[in-house]
Amino acid sequence: MQLFVISLDVVIDATWGDISRQQTREFWLAAIRARWVVAIIGGPPCETWSQARERSIEGHDFAPRVLRVPEHPWGVPSLRLKELRQIRVGNDLMGFILEAVVMLYCVGGVAALEHPAEPASESSVSIWKTPILALLLSLPGIDLVSLAQGLWGAKSPKPTSFVVVNAPDMRQALRNWQITRELPKGISIGRDQAGGWSTAVLKEYPPSLNGGLAAGLLAAIGQCAQDPTHTVPASFVARCAPMLCTEYGEHIGPDFAG
Repeated sequence: MQLFVISLDVVIDATWGDISRQQTREFWLAAIRARWVVAIIGGPPCETWSQARERSIEGHDFAPRVLRVPEHPWGVPSLRLKELRQIRVGNDLMGFILEAVVMLYCVGGVAALEHPAEPASESSVSIWKTPILALLLSLPGIDLVSLAQGLWGAKSPKPTSFVVVNAPDMRQALRNWQITRELPKGISIGRDQAGGWSTAVLKEYPPSLNGGLAAGLLAAIGQCAQDPTHTVPASFVARCAPMLCTEYGEHIGPDFAG
């Protein structure tokens, strides 16, 4: 079996990694329907949903505004132009990952949708409070796995949830890679010593969490129904090959670069 693990990211490919383009979204969704894509892991960008926007930052007059509230989860009525662009891109990406997850569910594929865990406060917005996520989680074969990334090596607890599709062994695979039973005491709010946002580093999963997710996804892919007569076109393979990301820089980019 030849398995390509590609990165759908505008940094990797300015055209076929740009999910804000309708043509790009349609291309990958068609590939899922054709069963050329058997699994996906991803999630809507969390910067417009983050609870960190609700926190005041001591010593700083400027902080990102709250852009979503429970009454208006897709964007508050009055936004600046840059905020409107940010909300639009975030909504486009959330729409894509939800379509991809549902389509993989329909064709017997595998998926994991990640986002920060549901906040305790009723006044905080979250994708987990939207009706479309409630509907998705009501379907058989779809589970919600919640964890604290700090138990896998993150510098703060970082509560996180995954919608897991057709991967019944994912919970155990993640448990096998857990490295500690004690939650870290760090808090990732405000600015760091270099002036960047402390939440930025949390955009990267700790290595052990990557290992657990990879093990769970690989086991689930191995359990998918197989058809030896089904072939993937060479043109599709050629498009995927340059999108394998094997080199990483040391700089973490901004949440939204629009």
